Amino acid sequence: MMGKRQRSELCIPEEKRRRSTTINISLRLLEKKRPWSDLPEEIMEVIMSNLLFTDQVYVRAVCKRWRSIRLGPPAKQIPWLLVWHQKSMGSCKLYDPVYKKTYTINNTCLRDLSDSNAKVWASKDGWLLISYRFCKLYSLFLLCNLFTNERFDFPAMDHTDIEKFRTAKFSSSPISSDCIIFTMQYKYAEEIILIKTSRLGETTWTTNQYNSKFL
Repeated sequence: MMGKRQRSELCIPEEKRRRSTTINISLRLLEKKRPWSDLPEEIMEVIMSNLLFTDQVYVRAVCKRWRSIRLGPPAKQIPWLLVWHQKSMGSCKLYDPVYKKTYTINNTCLRDLSDSNAKVWASKDGWLLISYRFCKLYSLFLLCNLFTNERFDFPAMDHTDIEKFRTAKFSSSPISSDCIIFTMQYKYAEEIILIKTSRLGETTWTTNQYNSKFL
């Protein structure tokens, strides 16, 4: 009887033995796998660049390390619809046409602004360029991020100048060293184009004049 038991224990089918070995190897590999949070930063930046802005926000909320990863430009998408609160810019609603969702945002960085005295000129990568009339004679431009509640103010200027601007744009996120705001005004009678520029930290605007005949 002892001999029979030994033979039955030794005669394990080859296929079953291979399956058992494979399972053991897989378990050991699983134990050695690194967590997703340890993905190299270069790979995460590539992944983030292919995500829409909303998805970038969700990914950064996964863990502390991913939240610290540099947030680059999101993948191109249909622009969102922005609706301010009737009495204050301290609250707004954003409609995402891709996922068909509406988000209510509390903008603590803009709660001192009134919708009637403000104008949105441009948007890029979650940032808005806004001009705001803070007194009878003067207005200022500011860049704000509705998602991070960050705000950067630029030098004040005569409000009558802003009323004459044809456009106002900004080059990049204000956290970038090459961020610059520029405005354009066209004087038809004199056939002159005025370009005003300002960077963060500057106390005045730089004005450049061009003859439109040569443009």
